[in-house]
Amino acid sequence: MSFQKVSLFIFSVLFVLMGLTFLFPKDKVVLAGYEIKYPSFEKFWTKKKVVHKDISKVEKQFDDQQLEVNTVCDTCAGGQYTVIETEPEDLAKDPVQVPIIVPDGLKGQWNKMFETFASAKGEKVRIIHYGDSQLEGDRITGYIREKFQSTYGGYGPGFVPVMPVYNQIAVKIENIGDWKREAIFDQSQKNVEDKRYGLWCSYTTMNKVVLPDSLKDSTLITDGAEFKVNISASGRAFAHARTFSELSLHYGDVEGDLTVEITQAGAPVYSAKLDTGSYYKEMKVNFTATSDIVVNFKGKGNAKLFGFTFEKGPGIYMDNVAMRGSSGTIFTKMNSTLLSQMGARRNPALVIMQFGGNSVPHLDSPDGAKSYARWMVSQINRMKRACPNACILFIGPSDMSTLIEEQYQSYPYLGDMIRELKAMCWQQNVAYFDLCATMGGLNSMPTWVEKGYAAGDYTHFAPAGTRIVSELLFKALMNSKNP
Repeated sequence: MSFQKVSLFIFSVLFVLMGLTFLFPKDKVVLAGYEIKYPSFEKFWTKKKVVHKDISKVEKQFDDQQLEVNTVCDTCAGGQYTVIETEPEDLAKDPVQVPIIVPDGLKGQWNKMFETFASAKGEKVRIIHYGDSQLEGDRITGYIREKFQSTYGGYGPGFVPVMPVYNQIAVKIENIGDWKREAIFDQSQKNVEDKRYGLWCSYTTMNKVVLPDSLKDSTLITDGAEFKVNISASGRAFAHARTFSELSLHYGDVEGDLTVEITQAGAPVYSAKLDTGSYYKEMKVNFTATSDIVVNFKGKGNAKLFGFTFEKGPGIYMDNVAMRGSSGTIFTKMNSTLLSQMGARRNPALVIMQFGGNSVPHLDSPDGAKSYARWMVSQINRMKRACPNACILFIGPSDMSTLIEEQYQSYPYLGDMIRELKAMCWQQNVAYFDLCATMGGLNSMPTWVEKGYAAGDYTHFAPAGTRIVSELLFKALMNSKNP
């Protein structure tokens, strides 16, 4: 083939491709289930540059030392996320740039909540912090808890699962035996029929062999199997969380004979048979030290173990309930009677619900954001019924980036999600904290990644970023008195 013909062919193909930039739809074409996009003439010749937000207003609230944090790898996330290991420091009480929005109908109860905090020197006051993977490892919660306990008193991390499935810094727990966790938010599991997951949205059981009736009295039954939990204070926890003298086991739905024996440094401390029945129970044991504690479960029975709590005297206790992958639309799927039983016993003054981030990538229109906000109304109402004395604070999603035209930009409908959640919270008398605005607004995440404040997935916070948002959330809370 001659040079002229080859050249003509190449130029013809280029001409056709150029023509498609004028003729192809600006959005996309779906063909056989596949999305086909083609750049317009303007996009082909002029690449739009996304301007990432200047976050200097956020950074100026901290000095350089406060933005540098010693870290340890959080292997639950494949080593790509980290947890804070140093103590929080008091910062100047500068006015917060992004305040907590407290609706008019909530202001009276919100003020009473701070009166309850002030009374924590003489009684236990509890907070429950629900959220997705942003909270794993006691992140954000641990920092806020330390600040609260430094201000109002209290020792110990509060709730910790009997069988943690990811690394957490609150308490050292080692499980011996074949344990099984059931979690309402675990999408790899089929929900249990009775939906009795409890206030912390999961429970642990002993994975014992279930034999047919003909073999119930056989020596084959695994009565001799060990089911133990070794417990010690964590040297990686914040100072107040490292100290506790009260261990409570929260349980229910006991079947058969099941005895709990607790030792410390090999010496017997406590032994009791768990009460049978479907009611929620709490077994409390006092200790003089926080290491070498062994909780041993013996017998042919089984139970739903909702978790441990670790406390010491009056003060503030803040539970970390991290639910990886959860959109927060799980509360209405749980047994309401058990929720109310546990809610009445724990009686939190504040319930924090930090959700929305896992739903943002799936939004394909503003209507999707409206639907999510409507879903959250029923979830919030369920929590109001379970914890009627609690104020509710909703923390909206942070900025999150995805590749759009080869550049990291905020998800297209993130702004819609935030607006719908703010409006919903105002109507439902729920306080709202705008985590995206706290970071600097839409398209601030790439700047956070560049500066090392966020992870390379453009979604989760790095240790320094966790410290920033935790401190700003605490400052916003403290500045929300008398709204």
